Amino acid sequence: MTHDDQRTTALEIGRLVEKAGLSTPCLLLDGAAVDRAVDRFRRHLPAARLFYAVKANPSPALVRHLAGAGLSFDVASAGEIGSVRSLGIDGSRLYLSTPVKSRDTLRALFEERVGAIAVDTIAELERVAAYRRTHGYT
Repeated sequence: MTHDDQRTTALEIGRLVEKAGLSTPCLLLDGAAVDRAVDRFRRHLPAARLFYAVKANPSPALVRHLAGAGLSFDVASAGEIGSVRSLGIDGSRLYLSTPVKSRDTLRALFEERVGAIAVDTIAELERVAAYRRTHGYT
């Protein structure tokens, strides 16, 4: 892209922001660029299940777009689990990877049927299992 192309693109984006009545600063995402990045990962890692870390950018529009592209989601808290589930994304597509699992996060893990969880120690696994038993989750 030339300098003139960049200037033209910047002007077009400025007009778009103004027309939409958005305040600045704001973040604009290019869905086609996101799709190209996903395609690149798939091309180089064809057997991999791709996960997007929600904490990187929890924008509902972005998460919805990535869900439509077939990605799964790395979540780290009850809030992130709830926000992704509120978009209609099945809990089986979520992976809880945080090393700190609060009671709220454990509750959300079981209530929303998160598909996978990472544990770092046997003691942590026992804590998660005890929470599950104590609260009657199956």
